[in-house]
Amino acid sequence: MALEKITKVGSNGLDDDVSAGGGGGGLNTTQDTIDKLLFVHHGGFTADTTISSPQKFVEIFTHSDATIDIDNGVTVTIDDDCMLLTTTKTDFDVNFMAQGASGTNLQRATKFDDNVRTSVTENISLTGVKKVGYSQIPTGAQVDVPFDIDNSVIVTVDDGAVLVI
Repeated sequence: MALEKITKVGSNGLDDDVSAGGGGGGLNTTQDTIDKLLFVHHGGFTADTTISSPQKFVEIFTHSDATIDIDNGVTVTIDDDCMLLTTTKTDFDVNFMAQGASGTNLQRATKFDDNVRTSVTENISLTGVKKVGYSQIPTGAQVDVPFDIDNSVIVTVDDGAVLVI
C-alpha cells in the first residue's frame, strides 16, 4: 500500500499487544494461545470500554456457540459513527492471523488492536512516490463508519496521486 498506515506505534515499534510476526496484527503466543496448544479468540468486556475516534471500529472474533459477555457494572460505550463488529469463525485461519489481522482492530487479552484508524488526526500527504492511498475500513463497516478528517488537519494529495476513501 502506498499510504503509510495512520497508527499509534509503541516505543518498540509495535502495538504492545501484537507480536512481530504477521505484519503487525499477528499471533501473540503469550496472550492469544493457551500453552501454545489452543488459539484463543477473546470475546468480552471486563472493564469500561469506549469505541471511539480515531479507530471508530473494533472487531471480536467469536463462534456461533460462544457468547460475548459484559461483566456486571461494566459499561461499553459506542460513540456516534462507530461500530463493534462481531465475526463468526469456525476454525483457526493461520493465513489471516499472519497477514489479515493487521487490517482490523481485533480484541486481544487486555485491549483491542490499534491497527486501523478511520479519522485523520495528523497532517498526511501523498507526495513523491506515495501515489495511491486507500482507506482501510472493512467492507462490512463502510456504510456505518465514516472516514473523517479533523478540521485542523491538512491532507495533501499531489498531482498524479489519489486518495481512495
